[in-house]
Amino acid sequence: RPCLESVYWLLVLERNPMRTRCFPIRSVIPGFTALRIGTLYFGSSFLTANWLTRMPDLLVHLGVDKATMGLALFLGPVGALVTAPIAGPLMDRFAAARVSVAGLALAAMLLGIGLAGHWMVLAVMLFFAGAGNTLFEIGGNAGIQRLEVTTGGKYMSQCHGYWSLGFVGGALSAGLFGQFD
Repeated sequence: RPCLESVYWLLVLERNPMRTRCFPIRSVIPGFTALRIGTLYFGSSFLTANWLTRMPDLLVHLGVDKATMGLALFLGPVGALVTAPIAGPLMDRFAAARVSVAGLALAAMLLGIGLAGHWMVLAVMLFFAGAGNTLFEIGGNAGIQRLEVTTGGKYMSQCHGYWSLGFVGGALSAGLFGQFD
């Protein structure tokens, strides 16, 4: 059964294996919805840039060589590859927004990366951060695409622009706080 659109609510048809349900999108201002999604993109890249710019310090902290660090870094993309095939079914079951936010929460494991005392702990953290980032990216892109289809606007480049700003901000803040070591 189709969802009805009104002036105050944009309704989106989502399919559930058991039944069809309609969920309202809470925002009536599409630009504000794009800003909320873009803020998540900003946070994702901010976290990533913060730890990437501090990688030399992490090498010293863990006392490992570059080859061992490369092995640990390899597990991030492995987590992404393992998670990518299940992102679609998860969005079918739980909705793109929930998958995206859960993925960002999982990717927030990067916050504790400085606490890793062994390179294998770092590798496990990077595996789950890669998995979470994949869930976030796929869920976020699906959410933006749904917003574009629903409203007729173009917001994908705006949200990815927030990602770029987050990366610049993360690199600058890591450099600033790195001066205090």
